Amino acid sequence: MLNRYLFIFTLIMTLFLVGCGINETTVAGEDEEAQKAAWDYIVERDWNKNVQAGEQDVEVREVKVDSNYELLDESYIGERVLSISFEGDGKLVTEIPTIIVDSDTNEVVGYIPSE
Repeated sequence: MLNRYLFIFTLIMTLFLVGCGINETTVAGEDEEAQKAAWDYIVERDWNKNVQAGEQDVEVREVKVDSNYELLDESYIGERVLSISFEGDGKLVTEIPTIIVDSDTNEVVGYIPSE
């Protein structure tokens, strides 16, 4: 019986520790300004071929910036920011890059090139 409780306790603690190690969380709520900033950046770079604003699904996540991002300001490495992905129409050879936005200022701070 004691072994059973010890196993359950160990399992719960393992799940808790693994869950705390994830660098991404989905953001829900008031992120329209960040989405608009990200979309405006995409339009400025002419990355919106065949896709109009409002015609695609948007995914917003909070991420910790690392060296995988093309940053406009290197001081954001290690900081938590919003990662905003716009789903293209599926017909594009190169999809729309994921845009990284400062959640406090709603300024674009970088992007992840798409493939």
